Amino acid sequence: MFAVPFYPLYYQQLGVSDPRHAVLLVGIGDSAFGTLFFLFGPVWGILGDRYGRKPMLLRATFGVIVFYGAMGFATRYYHVMVLRILAGAVSGSISASMALMASITPREKLPWSIGMGQSTYFLALVIGPALGGVIAGFAGYRLPFFLISAFAAVAFLIIWLFVHEDYVRPPAVTGREGAATYLRNLASTFKSRPVAVALLGILIVQTGPTVISPAFPVLMQSLSPSMSVATLAGIAMSAMGVASALASVLMARYSKRFGLSRMLVIGCILSGITLAPVGLVGRVFASMALIAVFGVFNGTMRTAATSIIGLVVPASAIGATYGVMQSVNAVPVIIGPLGTGLTTLGLGVQGAFLAYGTFLVAGGLLLWKLLPEVEQSAPVPQETGQPAARAP
Repeated sequence: MFAVPFYPLYYQQLGVSDPRHAVLLVGIGDSAFGTLFFLFGPVWGILGDRYGRKPMLLRATFGVIVFYGAMGFATRYYHVMVLRILAGAVSGSISASMALMASITPREKLPWSIGMGQSTYFLALVIGPALGGVIAGFAGYRLPFFLISAFAAVAFLIIWLFVHEDYVRPPAVTGREGAATYLRNLASTFKSRPVAVALLGILIVQTGPTVISPAFPVLMQSLSPSMSVATLAGIAMSAMGVASALASVLMARYSKRFGLSRMLVIGCILSGITLAPVGLVGRVFASMALIAVFGVFNGTMRTAATSIIGLVVPASAIGATYGVMQSVNAVPVIIGPLGTGLTTLGLGVQGAFLAYGTFLVAGGLLLWKLLPEVEQSAPVPQETGQPAARAP
């Protein structure tokens, strides 16, 4: 996250003379990164179910050490571009950490564990770009990449030495019948209504930031041309991240009282109600406040959906399911900005917020119609030959 604010600037330093070309190249690289992130998520998840989730988390962290550290030594822009694309194939520390937490955490404590994990993720989204930008301003664009690699190395050692996974490898899948049994078990997992609807919820919630990021600065520019647009947008996005982090912790605390299903549905509907008028209120700080409030419900939705998956997925399919969740997360990253651009062309920036807010409300109503009471759901049953229950 350190490097997010200045990729185009780093490209210019490494040989791209036209800033517009630098932005285009970063966009191409990000799309390719997201595509590999999408494709490899289930692959690493299935390997995690076979060989353990801790090795997959170590693998993802080691990828950060290698590829982001190498970006600091780049001498041409295409070095950074290729390294970032390759990082998409081995990345996935968030989904790997969620799978590990779901596999080692007792069922009754899982929402709290997931909530704390999501909270640190949202805080990283807030602190990382700001800190990276400050460091790059004082020490140049290479140092943040070295710091990313160094912090990942520290994380690697902490995971390796202090995170314990009592993993029992399932029986080897051999022959056509064994492979068919494994595939049927996976299919039954994804056909489970709680799992399918929770993944739909993840898709809905992840679309939010990809809509807000490109549209909100333009909205600020239209509302207050005399003020610093970048500063206003940065403050609003940081406030949204902090609000999401706090909401993740609070959701984990009150999930038993209100229920994960209700919190997912209510969070989705209130997200839409909050986001729809962002472009219509006509006041800079009112729009910024609505974005911050949106962060509360966005964090609630994300944590509830991730916890639902952990509660209903059997131990034998945790890695694969969180791998698919990684792919679902990548879909809005790939197509969201383009969709926002097309919507803005057709409806204007105010209409883009109104359209997505309406989409969220409709999505919440759909989730309410489809989602059962997850707290009463048992893990999806599996055929003989695959472990079905998580250890208490």
